[in-house]
Amino acid sequence: MYSIFESELTVQSDYGSHHGDNYAKYFNMVAHVREEQLARFYNLPLEEIEARGYNLFISTAHINFIREPGEGEAVTVKTQIDNFSGCSCNINFWVYKKSDKRLVADGYFVYNLRSGNAQITDEFPDDFLGKLSI
Repeated sequence: MYSIFESELTVQSDYGSHHGDNYAKYFNMVAHVREEQLARFYNLPLEEIEARGYNLFISTAHINFIREPGEGEAVTVKTQIDNFSGCSCNINFWVYKKSDKRLVADGYFVYNLRSGNAQITDEFPDDFLGKLSI
C-alpha cells in the first residue's frame, strides 16, 4: 500500500463561491493539495513533469459529499495513491474538518499523464513511478 500524505488548508471562497457548489470546492481543494504534495513529499513538482514534456490531467473525479465546511474553516486533506494502470494513477482522498476531525468529503481522482503537444496519454516513466511509489 502507498503512503498517505496530509495537508492543511483554509477553505476559501475561490474553492467554490456559491453555497452548494460542493463539486468545484472539493475538486479545487484536492487538486491544489495534490500539486503541493507532488513537490513536497514526492520531490516531483509539476515544473519537472512539464520540463520533461508531460502534463498531468484529471480524467475522472468521484466525490462523496458528507457535510459542508464553512469559508475560513481549516480542513485537513489526506491523499493516497491507490494504484497505477498504464497512463493512469488513481488517488484516494479524504477531507476532514480540522476542529472536530469529522469527515466532510471523500472519493478518488484518476490522473493521466499526457505527452506534450501530442495530446495522447502515455505510461508513467520508470523514474516518475520510482518517486511516486512510496
